Amino acid sequence: MKQLHPDYEPDEAKKREKPEVTKRISIAYQENNLYALLKLRSEYLNESLGNNELKTYTSELNKRIRELETERYEIKSQYKDIYDNLYSSRPGEITKRIHGEQEKLEEHMRIEREQNELFSDRKTLRRYLKESILPVSGRPSDCDESLMEAFF
Repeated sequence: MKQLHPDYEPDEAKKREKPEVTKRISIAYQENNLYALLKLRSEYLNESLGNNELKTYTSELNKRIRELETERYEIKSQYKDIYDNLYSSRPGEITKRIHGEQEKLEEHMRIEREQNELFSDRKTLRRYLKESILPVSGRPSDCDESLMEAFF
C-alpha cells in the first residue's frame, strides 16, 4: 500500500490514478481477496511472484476451493429433491418426467371438465346424487327426497 499510495508518487499524472488503485487495494484487503491483491501488485509494481508467494497464493486458492465445495455440498443437501430431479438426471429423463406430470395434469383437467359439464344441469346432478351418494349414506329413501328438495 505504501508503494502505491498517492503521497509517495512524484509523477503528477500517476498520482491522479493512485487513489483508485489504493481504493481497489483496500477493498481486496477487506474482502481477504489474495488473488486481487497479487494481481494489483504485479500490475502496478511490475513484480513477479516468488516461490513463497506462489505457495501462499496456491494455499489460499485451495482453501477457497474447499470453501466452495463445502458451500456446494450444503446447498445440495438443503435442496436435495430439486437437485436430484434436475441435476442428477440426463435432460431426456427430465423431459420424460415433465411430460408425465403434464399428462397427469391434463387427465385431471379432463375429468374436471367432464364433471363440470355433467353437473351444470340440475337434473343430471340430482340423478347423480340419488344414484351414487345417497344410497351409500344408508339413509331411508323418504329422507332422500326431502334432502333433494333442500338442495334444489
